Amino acid sequence: MAMGSCPTIEVSSIDSMSDQPISIIIKGLQPNQLFTLHSWLLSDNQNTFDCIAQYISNEKGIVSLEKDKSIAGSYIGNKPMGLFWAMQPSLWNKKPHARLAKLDVTTPMVVTITVYNARINSLQKLHSMKMTGKLDSLELASIEINRWFMSPGTKRITFTMEKDGIHGSLFIPPGVGPFPGVITLFGGYPGTMEFKASLLASHGFAALALAYYGVPGLNETFSFEEPNFVLDLGYFERAVNILCKHSQIYSHRGVGIIGLSASSSMILALSVHIEAIKCVIWLSGSIYPVFVSLGYKKNVYKSVPFDGKSFTNFIELGDNRIVSGRYFHPKYNSENRPSNDSVINFYEQSDVAFMFIAGLDDENAPAEFHANEANRLLTKAKHPNFKILRYPGAGHLIEPSYAIHNFLTAQKGLNYFINWGGSKVPHCAAQKDSWQKQIEFLKSNIGGLYGKL
Repeated sequence: MAMGSCPTIEVSSIDSMSDQPISIIIKGLQPNQLFTLHSWLLSDNQNTFDCIAQYISNEKGIVSLEKDKSIAGSYIGNKPMGLFWAMQPSLWNKKPHARLAKLDVTTPMVVTITVYNARINSLQKLHSMKMTGKLDSLELASIEINRWFMSPGTKRITFTMEKDGIHGSLFIPPGVGPFPGVITLFGGYPGTMEFKASLLASHGFAALALAYYGVPGLNETFSFEEPNFVLDLGYFERAVNILCKHSQIYSHRGVGIIGLSASSSMILALSVHIEAIKCVIWLSGSIYPVFVSLGYKKNVYKSVPFDGKSFTNFIELGDNRIVSGRYFHPKYNSENRPSNDSVINFYEQSDVAFMFIAGLDDENAPAEFHANEANRLLTKAKHPNFKILRYPGAGHLIEPSYAIHNFLTAQKGLNYFINWGGSKVPHCAAQKDSWQKQIEFLKSNIGGLYGKL
């Protein structure tokens, strides 16, 4: 089909931070032309993720993703960043249900966007056309965009158990410090995941991505199958002390800590015993210890009992086994609560700011119940500084802005798939909203007069 001019894809920035929006405009199309956009990326562990959307150009042969609506594909409507967050694991992958997470934050996530002169209604059809060689002649324009997780000039400092007594990576923002300090923890994923800490550094925080198992010098596993194991919170205290003593970290107002899933109860216990912790952000977890008991000096918080037998009951989907973890948690309610030795009295810490974030469609943990319990306890204690964020349609893995919806994924070390819950559009909207509010909450409660804050 002849074009009035050669189609081009214009973006506001070829290089951008992954949690920041960019504008995308396609020019040089025929007036009122229907076409298909395809976005894809190759993850650090060699899995492909992609997305398609159909648009119709205006009378000038232009489409602006900021202004125009997708009429079909992986998302519908005015979704300016849909080509990024609406991606899903590709049919080309060798194994199903890959999880998209940035494993090497020193390199960008490269997203390729291609314009096709065709009506392609599904990813299945696109992949079929690609296999038969029909796509090549339909390509009108293509561009590569770098989405970064670590801003230029950021310093990355690694810590090891052998040398420092902790395992993690500290990200220090560019510019003149000192900067407020934050610790980020993940849940049942072994080792260190750095992308949240490195992104926080781009917002002016000195952020430590901290591992607590699955690395040399720490426990190899983290499992409810070890009922007598007590996780020593003194390990996290060492990490806090390292932050507070660092010359580039401003800790006069204390430090912040973010915990997801299995680490969520840990950060509540730390707020009770570690004086320097002044801001806590809890995501998708429990207010009681789960999987393991927690200990600090002579204090022990007993892990709540899990229904271990339920782990033999899977949803069968073809050859795959899928588990929804929320059903293994104890069935607590207003009349049935755990014994006192599992209760963490975080709500009594009036000088600590708390934010609780729960997806109301979380299939891995009863996050809504625990967020509601936190609200009840903090309100009863007349706590002066807390926020509860509840997101209908959101699942368990609530990540930074424009991350994809990881709905069903494989997990390292497990022989089944995990159902995290949530629906794509409301989940991704929750990620954008909650990430912005987390940053604002940290700035409000531990930000100083230095650096970017």
